[in-house]
Amino acid sequence: MGHEFTAKVRYSEVDEHELLTITHVLDLFQDCVVFHSDAAGVPMDYWRRRDVFWVITSWKLLIARRPKLSEMITVRTDATAFKGFRGRRNFTIRDMQGNILIAADSSWALLDYTRGGMPAKILPEEAEAYGLAEPLPMREERERIGIPPVSGDPIVVMQYHLDTNHHMNNAHFLQTAMSYLPDGFEPRTVRIAYHRQAVEGDMLYPAFAMEEHRMYGAFVNEENEPYALLMLSDSVAEEDARVFEAGSGS
Repeated sequence: MGHEFTAKVRYSEVDEHELLTITHVLDLFQDCVVFHSDAAGVPMDYWRRRDVFWVITSWKLLIARRPKLSEMITVRTDATAFKGFRGRRNFTIRDMQGNILIAADSSWALLDYTRGGMPAKILPEEAEAYGLAEPLPMREERERIGIPPVSGDPIVVMQYHLDTNHHMNNAHFLQTAMSYLPDGFEPRTVRIAYHRQAVEGDMLYPAFAMEEHRMYGAFVNEENEPYALLMLSDSVAEEDARVFEAGSGS
């Protein structure tokens, strides 16, 4: 019982090459989660009444190609697991022929406002409302992303970076990290692991390094503790590429 919607790639969502930006891919996926919650009868107001909130703890994106300006696409999300306070979701963006252009896996945590962000148990009726689907054929990532030395000036978290939970929206981490990529580098695999919430006034120190086919690193605090770890590669592993074959034309 997932949820999907059809959209047209807008001018405000594309880069200089008229392709949907990866940051806006995350925006579309987050929108789809909100729409799914509305359709399932557990909208944002429901979670507020429970004094709990969802946070994303990790993303893994696989990109076959980015949609073009004015291209019609279908954005879909499916919940794939619930256990304790944790949930998992898959996402896809397909073209009008049903081909998967972008696939993603994500992990989430349900936290309690009244207990300072401690874990909150997902109730059986909440999991039932979302439903469960078979996960996409993507490999489990077990390699930890390393933290190289700080490589740039600190970034101050501003009010416009914040989401409805008053934390820096997860897409801003990716948007900022991509500014450190060399010209012409086209990410095909993106991994993000979130370790702490960034709030207004926090200082994020970029610590990134380039290898031949990837950039890896983190945004850290003054004690070198990570807010988010990121890895962007210009290829998709053969094992992961199965997701595009499985979705072709379906």
